[in-house]
Amino acid sequence: MHLPLPSFLFLLSSLLLTTTTTTLIPSPGDRITIPTWHIQPTNTNTTPNPLNLTTTTPHSTIFAALLHPQNQPNPILPYNESTIFHSTTLSLIPTTPFQSPWLYTTSLTLSPLLSHEQILLTTHGISSRGDLFINGHQIASISGAYNGQEYDISSRLKDGENEVVVRVYPVDYMRDFGVGWADWNPPPPDNGMGVWRGVGVRRVNGVGMGGVRVVVVGDVDVNGEGDVKVRVKVEVRNWRDESVSVVFMGRVFHDDTNDKGVEFAKPVTLRGGETTTVEAAVTIPNAKIWWPATWGRQDMYTVLANFTLDDGKLSDRAECSFGIRSVTATLTEHGDEKDISFKVNGYPFHVRGAGYSPDIFLRFDIDRVRTLFQAVLDMGLNTIRLEGKLEHPQFYDLADRMGVMVLAGWECCDKWEAWEYNTDLERHYPWTTNDYLTASSSLTHESLTLQPHPSILAFLLGSDYPPNTRASTLYTTALNHSDWTNPIISSASSRIHPSGMKMLGPYDWVPPNYWYSEQLGAAYGFGSEQGAGVGTPELPSLRRFLSPQELDTLWKEKDAGMYHMSPSGSQFHTRGVYNAALWERYGKPTSLEEYVFLAQVMDYEATRAEFEAFAIRQNRSGRAATGVVYWMLNSAWPSLHWQLVDFYLKRGGGYYGVKVGCRGEHVTVDHLNGDIYIINHGIEGKEGRVVVVDVVDLAGKNLFHREVGSVELGPTMSKKVTSIFPWVGDGGWNGVVFLRLVLKKDGGEVLSRNVYTLPSQLDVLSWDESTWYTTPVNSYANFTSLMGLPRVEVVVTGEMGDGGGLKVTLVNRDKVPAWFVRIAMVDDADEEVDVWWEDNYVSVLGGEKVVVSGRVDGRVGKGRMKVVVEGGNVVRRGCYIS
Repeated sequence: MHLPLPSFLFLLSSLLLTTTTTTLIPSPGDRITIPTWHIQPTNTNTTPNPLNLTTTTPHSTIFAALLHPQNQPNPILPYNESTIFHSTTLSLIPTTPFQSPWLYTTSLTLSPLLSHEQILLTTHGISSRGDLFINGHQIASISGAYNGQEYDISSRLKDGENEVVVRVYPVDYMRDFGVGWADWNPPPPDNGMGVWRGVGVRRVNGVGMGGVRVVVVGDVDVNGEGDVKVRVKVEVRNWRDESVSVVFMGRVFHDDTNDKGVEFAKPVTLRGGETTTVEAAVTIPNAKIWWPATWGRQDMYTVLANFTLDDGKLSDRAECSFGIRSVTATLTEHGDEKDISFKVNGYPFHVRGAGYSPDIFLRFDIDRVRTLFQAVLDMGLNTIRLEGKLEHPQFYDLADRMGVMVLAGWECCDKWEAWEYNTDLERHYPWTTNDYLTASSSLTHESLTLQPHPSILAFLLGSDYPPNTRASTLYTTALNHSDWTNPIISSASSRIHPSGMKMLGPYDWVPPNYWYSEQLGAAYGFGSEQGAGVGTPELPSLRRFLSPQELDTLWKEKDAGMYHMSPSGSQFHTRGVYNAALWERYGKPTSLEEYVFLAQVMDYEATRAEFEAFAIRQNRSGRAATGVVYWMLNSAWPSLHWQLVDFYLKRGGGYYGVKVGCRGEHVTVDHLNGDIYIINHGIEGKEGRVVVVDVVDLAGKNLFHREVGSVELGPTMSKKVTSIFPWVGDGGWNGVVFLRLVLKKDGGEVLSRNVYTLPSQLDVLSWDESTWYTTPVNSYANFTSLMGLPRVEVVVTGEMGDGGGLKVTLVNRDKVPAWFVRIAMVDDADEEVDVWWEDNYVSVLGGEKVVVSGRVDGRVGKGRMKVVVEGGNVVRRGCYIS
């Protein structure tokens, strides 16, 4: 229909001189993503005019466009990237301008259509409702941030310039299928409103293709030596009124070889207007198997496919990348509960994961994602979880190439889970018939995007709650339509019915021995989101977003509300639970620097304990620990908690605690009883291993020594090798001690070095007073004696090798242990240079030498770089790198 809105047409005409004109897609099979947009408000009463924003990317929310440097200054947003996150600035932004529709406009100049040709427009994500116009004619309305649809716009096109307009509407997370944030952070002022994913345009010659998907037929030979049969499938539509004969043809080839691959061709006759699925069988000789990063290579294949008419003319083409691998899941019953466990390529896959967050303004930066994936692998994690926030296709392409598994699914706490049995929502709007259709269409679109990717582990139909029967049926149908072969899980919790996953917390601080119990979030079953709530950034990051007053509050006021925690009203708006433990265990901080240091100690201890407990119990008899997702990997904005990597991509104590606890070969201790375990996360057995155990008091006196040799260990398992007796609480020692565990090969090569500080009495938990987010502590462990350790001098040397390699040697010439020594590299201006350290926050016992390697991404001059160390009882000192 033609839009009868004079004011809209007037506004549209006012944009004609500023829209981008692009002449593209001259031939069938050619396609583009609209490269740029111009954005304007429709309500000039609340939004000062003129306001004409330009995007530099094919997708942008309104707020992201306002924040972009090329659109500043502007009358709505007087802040830039460096100030918008400082203190409470974000809360000052008015939301009124985003309570009316906005327009996204661009111009396309297309060559004339030939007989039987069509121009198709495809949406992939408009948040969360929009109207589409071509030359002033409305062609569609769409709802749902993940709802992608395809439209034939041929009849509305004209010679010369053609105006494409998307009118987007305000987002209400409780009414609309948007991209919500729950208690992660404040919502953005625009609630994510806009064309947040690209809009595609392509030319076809009567027959159009959907996304290509690939189904592996039969079992996968994990040795990678046999042939593998696959089915290449695609949705096809005949846009003509009459029937047409075409050939579905193409080839499949390995990405890293010069082999042209295997060709296929299948004749097809389509009735006029018919939509159907077409498939071709392909046998790949000597197929190479895709593996998660820690287990092997990420071999990828590409499908290039097209539909060619019987006269030899191309109609449409598409391609996709895929990997050959298998993922299965098993549910094990434990009374009324069930635990899920995964296998990848036939091997037990114990999930070591963390929850991912996109940018708060939904700005997609593939380099940022690459750094986060690098951090995941560097820590020894193997999986990330997407609770909603399903990302752009490049995200999954990169996960495939880097070998990071992805546990995808819908989000909690808003319209996506407005079920009749969900009593947690502040406002409840039950689903309508249109809502069910929107949700089903959204998953159809997303599943077709996800299906070929070998990095996808499973899909969660719900997060905190499973969908009701009607929605579950629609979701399952949508996944089956895309030839989904991965596990489908009802939700990330066991509310309503057992799903195989538990969501029992904690989300705030708990002591290390919590994880070794048999209750709530402890190391048994599959924990879908849990952690000790840690993630305190280091001082350089803190100073970027906290005001001087907020920095004072951070260390002086134990229970103060903090804007950069969760929103006001949340249980996580303060650091009260965390600070109570820090105050009681180490004493009240005497400075900001001391507080931040102790926070790194707390964070390191907390994350290491969680992952080590799940590793120890990964193959135990009875109820094993099958996987855990730490809450969270990163934050959407500068945050004070729930992160292993901060918003500025810096890595602190929590990060290195995970990195130690997730080593591929590792030695660790059960905090409840002193049993020593070795861990093997690999798929090959190990032999000829040696474990050395030492307990040292604060004066450096050795209280316990034991060495166990000739240890063997099978793949993906843990094994007890010895015990420390007496253990904590059994009278073995008075006061705090250091426990050093070393795992090495028979020849002496160190595989893992792991140092703990242990109290004389463990923290005592009040299990009966547990809440959904933490378990209180009755009596805290006492580490205050660490604060009185004598100062020691650590001798440090540093060498830079080729390719950015770095080696730092620490020597403690004193008898007293050097506690929690942080290593950094700085330039002449004393600014830190980013280094991927193999280890950090290391404790060095008296007389010990520790060598730590690192890697610098990018070019660094040797002469002007310095290695600097400081710790709990180590005065800051450094040396120039040789």
